Amino acid sequence: VVNGSYDFEAVNAGEGVAELNAAYGVSAGVTLTTTGDVGTVQLGQGPDDGNTSDSQPGEGLHTSSNYLFAGDGNFTLTFTFDAPVAAAGIFVIDQYDDVTSTPGIFIEAFEGVDGTGASLGSAATYEANFQSNNLLFLGLTSDTGFRSFVVRDVDEDTGDTVGFDNLMFAPAGATSEVPLPAAGLLLPAALGGLALARR
Repeated sequence: VVNGSYDFEAVNAGEGVAELNAAYGVSAGVTLTTTGDVGTVQLGQGPDDGNTSDSQPGEGLHTSSNYLFAGDGNFTLTFTFDAPVAAAGIFVIDQYDDVTSTPGIFIEAFEGVDGTGASLGSAATYEANFQSNNLLFLGLTSDTGFRSFVVRDVDEDTGDTVGFDNLMFAPAGATSEVPLPAAGLLLPAALGGLALARR
């Protein structure tokens, strides 16, 4: 069973990590910690950066709703689950990577909480443009389960602002489909039998 309840709608625009943890820490069993250039929850379609040259539709336009804003500097989002999960993923809004700044966003699964313990695998964005406000789904799966899912901006040279919406995850041991969009594909990643989900 895929848990899609972490949709950022349980807080108000302008609120941040503390309010998200109060809203989802118990109800969804997920705690968020951040470092770097992470802003607050915003209401809208997305950052709306204007470079639409060779833009790709990805999973389509982000519908106006709450999302977590991240600035153009380096940042880290760490989602820690109360119990191990077999898969986790999140939508990135308005992502842009050019040839000089790829990868812009890096995701990694860890055996322990708060991005600790063994790394079970990773994946990254690729040279592509999803502006303005198109969605890119990034996700990882594991046969053994993981406790934390880390999203990092690893190249601030992109000068790109992005948004995040709809964290989805599936408990380890449950009979479920991998949490990815209906039209999505799974591409093998290099490590740990994990996969990057994208369209």
